[in-house]
Amino acid sequence: MKNEIGSFYEIAEDIEQSEIFGKDGEKNWMQEMFGGMEMLLVCSGREAVEAALMDILQRRNPCGRVCLLPQYTCDTTIIPFEKQGWELHFFPVNQELRPDKESFEKLLQQIAPDVLLAHTYYGVDTLAKVRESIQKQQEKGMIFVEDMTQSLALWKPGGIADYYVGSLRKWFPIPDGGFVAANHKLLVLPEEEKKFFVEQKRRAQSLKYQYLCGQEVEKEEFLKCNQAAEQYLYENDKVSSVSEYTKNRLKSLDIQMNFQKRKENASFLLQALWKLTKVKPVLDLEDGSPLYVPVYANEREELQEFLTENHIFAPVLWPIPRQIKGTLEGDMEFIFHHLLALPCDQRYGKKDMVRMVQCLLKYEQK
Repeated sequence: MKNEIGSFYEIAEDIEQSEIFGKDGEKNWMQEMFGGMEMLLVCSGREAVEAALMDILQRRNPCGRVCLLPQYTCDTTIIPFEKQGWELHFFPVNQELRPDKESFEKLLQQIAPDVLLAHTYYGVDTLAKVRESIQKQQEKGMIFVEDMTQSLALWKPGGIADYYVGSLRKWFPIPDGGFVAANHKLLVLPEEEKKFFVEQKRRAQSLKYQYLCGQEVEKEEFLKCNQAAEQYLYENDKVSSVSEYTKNRLKSLDIQMNFQKRKENASFLLQALWKLTKVKPVLDLEDGSPLYVPVYANEREELQEFLTENHIFAPVLWPIPRQIKGTLEGDMEFIFHHLLALPCDQRYGKKDMVRMVQCLLKYEQK
């Protein structure tokens, strides 16, 4: 097996259940995790945000359609609001990815948004200090949408959000998958699954698995296939149901094992990262299970290139969205230019984390 770390998930099509899937295929871990909330599975995280907005408009249809979003986000979070004609406002976060309580409260009062969307970043409750402020604004009629994509393992029933949204395909070896959950029946009827996207994505994931196993597959072949799938998804943005293929795979997912492996990997990486000077952790992950381990690199492009040369693929989360280009300053500008995400997912174990640490130490000594 080729020793690569990171990038999109490979799938072994000839194996019914890989090692990260459990055996009790009927256990509905999602209903258990979300405490019996109404849940809708869609194709992607972006579609989950749009589905939540569709439900909001059917229930309340606010006249102003004013929203408040984090500046540290991706364009796929902003696009559903933009598409539906919302008035966009943004709040900053500091280098620990937390909003300043005082300035955040002022924005809430000045803007009086109909909807607030906020991320819980990288497995840490980065909203902890402003949740009380959010609740006060909810009492005045504001709707709170919490995006759990980076912190799925942190979620527990009984939270304050009116809607929870997120991507599942970022966490697990599935071609598609996003969710929206609420404490009421969702008035959204998704279209049929995106068959072309799912077929292309599955093909890319299968080809990658074959490549990693040493079969005669060129890397460019599965990368090109994956790019075509993602481009199709970006251009065909109607809210669609999750595929039957993914539903079946999700049924057999050993959720706790997935989260535990991420937790162990992230903890091991952090122990080494605190000792470095060219690369620094963004957050104390508090023994959490994050989507990635975020770091600030003095020279991000240089580090990313060095890791790639060593077959470790660390993405930039996120590029600056076009909707906020030219408006960034201070901590926000620093975050967008220095943050890099180190893979820590359940495909990997201690041996892989040791290799990544050794690579980072080698980079430190350059």
